[in-house]
Amino acid sequence: MARVSENLGMSQPLLAAGPETPLSPAGGQPFRALSARSEPLRRSAAAARVEKRYDESEESLVQAIQVDPDNPLLWFERGSTAFQAGWLEKSIEFYRRAIELKPGWGEAHVNVGGALERLDRHVEALAWAQRGVELLPDNFTAQFNLGNAYRANGDMGASIECFQRALALQPDSAKTHWNLAICYLLQGDFRRGWEKYEWREKADCVNIDRYRQPRWDGSPLAAQSLLIHAEQGIGDEISFASCYPELMAQGARLVLVCESRLEKLFQRSFPSAKVYGYARRTTWEPLEVAD
Repeated sequence: MARVSENLGMSQPLLAAGPETPLSPAGGQPFRALSARSEPLRRSAAAARVEKRYDESEESLVQAIQVDPDNPLLWFERGSTAFQAGWLEKSIEFYRRAIELKPGWGEAHVNVGGALERLDRHVEALAWAQRGVELLPDNFTAQFNLGNAYRANGDMGASIECFQRALALQPDSAKTHWNLAICYLLQGDFRRGWEKYEWREKADCVNIDRYRQPRWDGSPLAAQSLLIHAEQGIGDEISFASCYPELMAQGARLVLVCESRLEKLFQRSFPSAKVYGYARRTTWEPLEVAD
């Protein structure tokens, strides 16, 4: 429906999926062996991090670094604990120390860029993400994070190229498909944008209510009832409402389930439709609506 796409041209999509979780400490260069005292502490820290016991993980790594202060792996591990704990400034400090001790470490560069991206320091993040891809051109996370950095800096063309390279590495990455959708829509490429938009739920970025009625497949609407329900924010509901007259012109009987604050507005605007106000975001369960 070309006119529908035109009507939604100014609609603001959801935020893109953020940078991936930090890369593990693989590397092209061999690591200097840890001492007999620091290696058990590193293993203990890694186990605690998996179980989200971040303070315990940090404590073990501090002790390990006291024993082996110039081992880059320990600083990298400490950066990963801080990243996952949300101590992003600290994670950047620790990853950069790892890079000082092991220059050219691609995974550490990628992770610094990811932390900067989460701090909304987009210009800095872009430089680190670019270097990460230079060092790890065939790494999915490196390409994905660089795509995010380009998008945040307004370069949709470069962002799309990175996400396409990421998909070549992981074709089923829902978050990458979703981020591509946002880039296409921001470029005004509605055909590809709405096609990729179907990945939004698999990307775990949007909650869609589960109604018992079958989903509309685009078939003719004459004399058919069509239930349209809220999915995202109130601004999106208002933007998408501009499409309702086109649907009614095709003969559809509309049943609208909208944000409660829009109920009276939609009743006045679409008097032939059945309108139900529903505060869906309290439960995410669908409203029981008769056919």
